[in-house]
Amino acid sequence: MRWRSVAAAAMFGTGVVLGACGGEPRPPASATAPVTAPITAPATSAAVPATSALPVSCAAPAAGTAAPASALVPAPSNGLAPSPATGEPLVIEAVILDRRCAPAAGAMTHLWHADARGLYGPSDGQQCCYYDGNVRADGAGRFRLETIRPAQYPVPNAPPAHIHLEISYQGRTLETEVIFGDQAPASIAPPTSHVLSIPLRRDGDGWRGEALFVLAG
Repeated sequence: MRWRSVAAAAMFGTGVVLGACGGEPRPPASATAPVTAPITAPATSAAVPATSALPVSCAAPAAGTAAPASALVPAPSNGLAPSPATGEPLVIEAVILDRRCAPAAGAMTHLWHADARGLYGPSDGQQCCYYDGNVRADGAGRFRLETIRPAQYPVPNAPPAHIHLEISYQGRTLETEVIFGDQAPASIAPPTSHVLSIPLRRDGDGWRGEALFVLAG
C-alpha cells in the first residue's frame, strides 16, 4: 500500500493512456458530488483489538448502507460531454476503516474510471474523465458509488477493468484501484494495497458489490 501527502499529484497506476487520461485529472467543483456530508458519531465497528500501533487486519463490519449525503454519482469532468457508450449499472457499498479498525468518518475519496468502451475521455482529445467525482464518508466510514461498470482498455494485454481511488484521511492519501473478481469477500481484511479485488453479483439489470478499505501508516 502506498501512502503519500495529500498535495502530491494523482497517477494512473496502469501506465496505459487512452484518450490522453494521464496526468492529473481534476473535475471542476460543479461536476462533483457534494462533499459536505454530515459527520455523526462513528458506528461501532467489528474490529480486531489493536494492542500495538498498527493492527495486522480488521474484521469486516456488518453490512450497511451509506448515508444519502455520502452517495456519489460520478459525472464528466473538465467540460466533457457524457460518454456516448451505455454501460450496465453498478452500485458499490464501501466502508473505510482507519489504522485501528475504527470507521474513518469524514474520509474523502476521489475516484475516476473508464466508460463502457474502456475510454476515460474522447480518443482524439486530451481530457479526462467521463466518470469522475469526490465523496466524503459518513460517520460510519461508509460511502456508496452509483455508476456504470467500466470496461477494459481496448488494447492488447490490457489490465483488468478497474476503478481508481484516492482516499484521503488525516493528512495522508491511499492510492488504490478496485478490480472485479469472483472470490467471496473476506471476513478479515489486511491493510489495502495497490489493488483491491471485490466480487460482483447480478442485481436486476446491473451489478452490485461491497468494498472494504483498511488504511495503514
